[in-house]
Amino acid sequence: MTPRCLLVGHTAPVTCLSRASIIQDNNYIVSSSEAGEMCTWDLVDGKCRESVKLTQIHTNIQAYHMCNSEDLRLFCNGYYAEILIMDPFSLEILFCLSSKMNPDWISALHVLRPSSRKDDVVLAISITGTVKVWSLLGHENKQSEPIYENESKQIRCLNALSLNCCAYNQRTVLVVCAKYCQIYDAGDFSVLCSIQAPAGERWMSGDFLATDRVLVWSTEGKGYMYKLPANSVPDHKGFHGPTVEHDSPVLFSILAHPDNKLLSCPPAMRFVTTSVGGKQRRLLLRGDSAGVVSLWNVDQAVTPVLNQLPSHAPIVMTSLDMAWEEMNPSPVGILDQLSHPDEQEIKLTASIYLLAANRLVVGREDGSIVIVNATHTVQLQLLHGGHQQLDVPSPRNLNNNTTDALVSTSSTSPAQPAPPALKTPLRAQAHSLTERKCVTLASRHLFPVVSIKWRPADDFMVVACSDGTVYVWQMETGHLDRVLHGMIAEEVLSACDETVADDLGGSLAAGAGDLQGLANPAVHFFRGLRHRNLTAMRAATARGLAALSGGHGAGGAGPLAEPARARRAPLTVQGFRSNPTDWPPHQLLLGHNGRVNCLLYPHHIHHRYDRSHLVSGGIDFAVCLWDLFSGALLHRFCVHAGEITQLIVPPHNCSTRIQKCICSVASDHSVTLLSLTERKCVTLASRHLFPVVSIKWRPADDFMVVACSDGTVYVWQMETGHLDRVLHGMIAEEVLSACDETVADDLGGSLAAGAGDLQGLANPAVHFFRGLRHRNLTAMRAATARGLAALSGGHGAGGAGPLAEPARARRAPLTVQGFRSNPTDPESHILFFDIEGLIVELLSEEYSAMSPASLEAAGLITSEYMKVAALTQSASPDAAKRISGILAKMKEGAETMQTKLQAKAEQLKGGSDHKGINRLQKLSQNAYPVYEMQSLQAFRIQWLPVMWQSSHVILH
Repeated sequence: MTPRCLLVGHTAPVTCLSRASIIQDNNYIVSSSEAGEMCTWDLVDGKCRESVKLTQIHTNIQAYHMCNSEDLRLFCNGYYAEILIMDPFSLEILFCLSSKMNPDWISALHVLRPSSRKDDVVLAISITGTVKVWSLLGHENKQSEPIYENESKQIRCLNALSLNCCAYNQRTVLVVCAKYCQIYDAGDFSVLCSIQAPAGERWMSGDFLATDRVLVWSTEGKGYMYKLPANSVPDHKGFHGPTVEHDSPVLFSILAHPDNKLLSCPPAMRFVTTSVGGKQRRLLLRGDSAGVVSLWNVDQAVTPVLNQLPSHAPIVMTSLDMAWEEMNPSPVGILDQLSHPDEQEIKLTASIYLLAANRLVVGREDGSIVIVNATHTVQLQLLHGGHQQLDVPSPRNLNNNTTDALVSTSSTSPAQPAPPALKTPLRAQAHSLTERKCVTLASRHLFPVVSIKWRPADDFMVVACSDGTVYVWQMETGHLDRVLHGMIAEEVLSACDETVADDLGGSLAAGAGDLQGLANPAVHFFRGLRHRNLTAMRAATARGLAALSGGHGAGGAGPLAEPARARRAPLTVQGFRSNPTDWPPHQLLLGHNGRVNCLLYPHHIHHRYDRSHLVSGGIDFAVCLWDLFSGALLHRFCVHAGEITQLIVPPHNCSTRIQKCICSVASDHSVTLLSLTERKCVTLASRHLFPVVSIKWRPADDFMVVACSDGTVYVWQMETGHLDRVLHGMIAEEVLSACDETVADDLGGSLAAGAGDLQGLANPAVHFFRGLRHRNLTAMRAATARGLAALSGGHGAGGAGPLAEPARARRAPLTVQGFRSNPTDPESHILFFDIEGLIVELLSEEYSAMSPASLEAAGLITSEYMKVAALTQSASPDAAKRISGILAKMKEGAETMQTKLQAKAEQLKGGSDHKGINRLQKLSQNAYPVYEMQSLQAFRIQWLPVMWQSSHVILH
């Protein structure tokens, strides 16, 4: 067994799998998740052929070939009272089976075709122990009447896990519960025998191996084979007879791993029957949380051995770890540059891909965070080659004690040889070739050394690291003079590129003794003059006079004359590499005291956050705020009493203060809002009694809605941190569903609160009709005001306005996504390559640089296209303002008329014509469309109230 493909697409844990085609070699399967997602997969290329999201959540899917049907049908049951029959390729619900007697969730089902009948029979059991039987003729569809059960019976079996009818005689049924499994007579559903689960284990499912043998497996990943007593075997004369004390199910074989390793959660197991070379094989499959897939040959263990209880080991075992280890050559890890072959590898626990910066941020188990170049890392994953370190050449202009020194960079101490895995230099050393010793050891750099520059006049060696930090070392004493960051560091590096000291002053005169290595004094004089540096001007003047007198005294041309040109070498040999295979430079962030659990780059979610901010949460109860560019730890939030499990970004239409916050969730059931600008905790919600499973938002009401695992919902005020209310049951579910809407719900009054942020809301016409349907005058006014504001705001900006269709975002050519099957596994990564997105991006860059004439010459556009583009442009820039003014006057007139109508209604309140008043008030809420021309480019429909007066119609 070898891994074939990896299917990625579900957003929640997968609960069940099933085949999708009647042909064995047809590589299609169907999967379902806890979120109601269903997907049909093609195992040849790993693509999702069809997907759908249902409100029903399946716990079991059985593929069955019905009569009068060409393809398989999926019989689904789960957390709902019906049985859904679906098409495996279109994922359409064809029809459903309903219950008339004691309707409840169906916990298990089995579909079979009796040998003497042509119809299909569905046998199911509910969670309350009601057995139901349906008969299907094959012509059922959606338009048919509800299909109810033909018969039902209540048995003493609660929360059944599986139900299987014996395929060899169809006379007995195996029902498996957690603590016991029972054999029933299919005729009257009476209990024939029962098998208790082993101590410390629970049954998961089972199936028949023969008329007198069953296989049942447990949560410990073991399979148990039992021989049934005589009263449970239909072919025996004592079938359905009284139970005999000495005649009970006998355990004769066990399928288990030899090491008997404990599992962190129950494995997934299934009994399958395959045909290989015309020979039928029965296999038991197991997949555990460690990613190991085990396979037992049931036929080898089905025969009992006298007076023995053998335990059979799996015949095949495989896992992703084994598959990676068997690869030759071994694939390169993302952070192999930081690991030593003789040391234990540090697990990767969290990761996030920064698309705009092309960086991969990885959190590790030791609390460190490593930032690497994503593209270079992907190249190392896909390409093979040696990774070696580049030496830094030594300069010429050093003082007397260091002119015979050799400068080297390394990542370990000089007494130890550099291991092949460590390729990033973290130290700089100056070795004296005459004294045979190390003159200077610069070893305090926290990040890799990328370049070394020199200031000989000041006896400085300037070391630049990958995080932008610059260390200034004294070469003679080895003393660290200063550490520079930001713009100052860049200025020092650029000043070191000059052949003389920088313009800070005072150091030009120190080098006057060695005039030959300096440039023309006139250059430094004008440089000092430009920067108004009197010291530099004096030093340059002194140097010029000294050079002039010294040069003439020697009878030569003087140093101010043009130097003689050096002869060029007849032959020069220079090495080069077209494809460097060095390890990519990395950035190391140290601040957590333990495992890093989660990472968040807020700017990637919304542009209101600072692009340099990176947030991390760890096992040390802390949330750290980092400067992504400098690598500095800006702040450390310590407000939780448990490890951080999740980091979330609040919606963009919250209050101004909350917009600068991020939300953190911890294992102590607490939720906080942490301000990245104020560097403090804004809200601490810590009264939850159960783990937090989801967080939703109501920005218009300033509410943060926290849902816990017990179904309780806590409503918190974000600004004040006050617990507003605690909800349970149906009310809690309704509040959570209302929070899923992008706008405020239909209760009224809250639409106007979000009028300040128009980009996140839908078309105002939608909200106008919503308010009209619920007779909500406030909502109608808010929608009208939003429409006018959006129209005027869009024209004021010179664009199409927020009511126009948003531009489609370009897809990223490369996406890196982390995943793991359980919390104990190290973080793995999946690389998603979007070839179409890459082509679109390359063509967009190419075409954007071309003029319309060039595009037309290349045949990409035509002259007719240019004519249409010219016609679609606005003819009058003031047209939008005029239309906005007209609509504002219309709104004002409508409000005036509404006031008059209300006053008239109050006057007639005591009269007898109540019907006319009701009719007047009802008609006053009607609306008619008004066609509006926006920028003379397209016609849009806006909706405004229309007032009726007597028999006349006033239409705005």
